[in-house]
Amino acid sequence: MFNVISKLKKWFLSDEIEKIIKETKASVLEAVGNMAPPKSFVDDEVDDSAYKSWKSFIDKNMELNASDRICYTDYNNMDVEVPELSQALDVNAEFITYPSETDKIEIFKVKHKSARVQKQIESMLKRINFKQVLFSIIRNTLKYGDNFEELITDREKTMVVELRNIPIETMIPNVKNGIINPDSAYIQVTDTGETVANFKKNEVFHLSLCIDRERWTKYRKGLSILHYSRLSYRQLRLMEEGLMISRLSRANQNYAMMLDVGNLEGDDAINFIKKYKQQLLRRKYIDPKTGKWSWEYNPLSVIEDIILPTRQGSGANVVTLNNSSNTGKNIEDIEYHQNKMIYSTHTPKIFIGKETDINSKSTSDVQMTTFLRKIRRFQMIYEPQLKQFIVDCMGVEKITIFPDEFTIEWPISNFIDEERKWKIEKLKLDVASILSEMALVDDLYIYTKIMGMTDDEAQELMDRLDTEEENYKDELDAMLATADDKSDLTAKEFENQPDDDNKDDKDEDEEPTKEDILAALRTKLGEEKFNEWIKIQKILDKHPEIKHTLAELVMLTQAKLFQ
Repeated sequence: MFNVISKLKKWFLSDEIEKIIKETKASVLEAVGNMAPPKSFVDDEVDDSAYKSWKSFIDKNMELNASDRICYTDYNNMDVEVPELSQALDVNAEFITYPSETDKIEIFKVKHKSARVQKQIESMLKRINFKQVLFSIIRNTLKYGDNFEELITDREKTMVVELRNIPIETMIPNVKNGIINPDSAYIQVTDTGETVANFKKNEVFHLSLCIDRERWTKYRKGLSILHYSRLSYRQLRLMEEGLMISRLSRANQNYAMMLDVGNLEGDDAINFIKKYKQQLLRRKYIDPKTGKWSWEYNPLSVIEDIILPTRQGSGANVVTLNNSSNTGKNIEDIEYHQNKMIYSTHTPKIFIGKETDINSKSTSDVQMTTFLRKIRRFQMIYEPQLKQFIVDCMGVEKITIFPDEFTIEWPISNFIDEERKWKIEKLKLDVASILSEMALVDDLYIYTKIMGMTDDEAQELMDRLDTEEENYKDELDAMLATADDKSDLTAKEFENQPDDDNKDDKDEDEEPTKEDILAALRTKLGEEKFNEWIKIQKILDKHPEIKHTLAELVMLTQAKLFQ
């Protein structure tokens, strides 16, 4: 017995058990995404015994997901019933996925350090038609706050061939204490809580609009842009239904007829009115009991015309009680809630066809700039998720890459915002030129503080400019050395010399033709670079604003280089 205990003790103290402990620890860390467990509980503290029962775990998450299901129902109704909100979703999704001007189908560009890997990524995106379905994915994400797509592979599981949408109301992220389980990251359940499927983290493309940090940390779920429109939507729906009921109930015109009763008084006058009313308002209709025509009294509606008696000599008259032409015109309260609902989506009304508030171009430009900033913020939120999606797809194809090895570049959203950026750069150049001329600051300050360069970039630029200056100085010295020395000529001989300057001026007055300029450029640049320059000129001709701004920037840069 002593020998057995001794052997066990020796085994526990050996390197083998230490190796096992390290491997176990490594696997645990990998299971939680290489993160240390948090010290604080972001969820409500729950007894771990509840997680031992799978049904208890599902019930708890179904309860947390119940409010989301109600929201999803409201979002669907808002999308179907309210054209303004449906248009807001379309506009936001279109601007996020707006293709490049040069390539009409290129929504974003992936740039990897390795050309081979980049080609593989582009092939994968083209294979699954990702850039074609991205609009629908982005729109669903804006609508619900999340979107789930299953990565469908071939039978050998060597490549991703398709994306299959998973209904959002059936998906539950497996999150505990703010950490998602990578081996069972998402659980698909039915309405009754029965488990349909378990998905690993790399088997699902989960795109989330995680603008609410607390919600994302606790539940790994995003927030819809329609979330803050729900109250206005419900109020507006009730008000519009009330307006419709009012218009329908007042559709028929009603009258108050003043009937002359002569000298009749009291009950006699009332009986006379009743008899007149029965004779006047009789209608020919089919009796549902007999199926024959009947001339008996048949009221047109619950709200009948009113007949009032008048005295002799006052004369008969017919007065309109309500004017149907004005019914529904006083809808300021409905417009207030409608505007409130549109504003909650942070979408300019000019995109939805409600541009009555736009009274100047400056107001429109400010709204457009604010909207584009929101679009770029959404793109920044989606970018790391898109990178992780590409990493997972490449993992299926046995290619290991990391998100920091490649970048995603989005095209320009709108020329207004791009023009504003160029104007800002131009102002920076103007300020830099003024400060340099006044000798208030050195070049390093201008490059780093005004132009926004790093110290290394600024130093590299200064070194390059110094080199160019030395080259120009050497060329100038060489030209002066080869020039004719006229220092020993007398004043008379100097005056009789041919006027070379006038000759040069005459040559300068003769402007070169377009063919001369193109021939000089072709000789200077070479055939390949000259063709690229021609392509750039065609693009600039289509966008004269960019061409004008670019010309001004070139002039300012040249003034800076040769001042």
